[in-house]
Amino acid sequence: AERAWLDQMAEEAHERIAELREVRRAQRKGIDLEPEDDDDDDEHEMEVIVVRD
Repeated sequence: AERAWLDQMAEEAHERIAELREVRRAQRKGIDLEPEDDDDDDEHEMEVIVVRD
């Protein structure tokens, strides 16, 4: 069960990273994909290390 949970967390992290990269890429082009009312202050870098054996 723990293995499945870890795989799920890794999958969600990869999806979130892909979203953030897409948003950042769009922002570099001058487009803001994030809604104006999104105020969760996610302007910081995030590093996720996933280790699978």
